[in-house]
Amino acid sequence: MNALNVIHPYGSIGDLVIDAGQMGYFGEERNTNTILRATSDVRTFTEGVADANTPREISEALQGARLLIFLGFSFIDLNMRLLPGDGVSVERILATTKGRSSDTKNRIENSLAGDYADDDHSRIELFDGYCWKLFWDFDHYLANNEHA
Repeated sequence: MNALNVIHPYGSIGDLVIDAGQMGYFGEERNTNTILRATSDVRTFTEGVADANTPREISEALQGARLLIFLGFSFIDLNMRLLPGDGVSVERILATTKGRSSDTKNRIENSLAGDYADDDHSRIELFDGYCWKLFWDFDHYLANNEHA
């Protein structure tokens, strides 16, 4: 994987700085200042998307993408409206759906297959686990394939 384009429609809790193999900020000691700093750039669903250009950024990022990974996306209507509904076809989709019912997972898979996989359900992997575990379980696939 040569590039990773992460879009945070509702803001971010801060930077993940990796320098010489060491991570900074992420996981640092919690105190009032770090908590306030981390939450100052996060918006709730009711506050809406942090940047009006986000739907355009998402659409542009999807053009030419070969792999889509959805982490903690929930696939609620509010989030789905951020995505373009057509004109994009990718080789594979990985998505976390932890705790979702079988019915909901079927609906999510059908939606993703129709919108982004030319109705080919074999391109879609719905993962019933935590985000970090998706990366752990698919580490060889992600490391040995060019997706960007």
